[in-house]
Amino acid sequence: MTGSGPADQVFDIAFNFSVDAMGLAFLVNGVQYKPPKLPTLLQVLSGATDAGDFDPTENALIIHPGAIVEINITGFPDHPFHLQCVLIH
Repeated sequence: MTGSGPADQVFDIAFNFSVDAMGLAFLVNGVQYKPPKLPTLLQVLSGATDAGDFDPTENALIIHPGAIVEINITGFPDHPFHLQCVLIH
């Protein structure tokens, strides 16, 4: 695929912060991010392939092989952002 067609999968990601008695929390689509107990790449290498294989606080996106993907990111217009991707064949 060259990426010239319409997206096969569309992900809308909204970043936000929340402050409560525990302090500042980073939210992705309203869910507080928490680092996984086992790094995501190790989970994938151990056979994780479905969204249910990951904790919701990891915010893992499952992308189908060969898919054209559109990712819409909102929330922090003045904050740097990096997107980390793992490609497994």
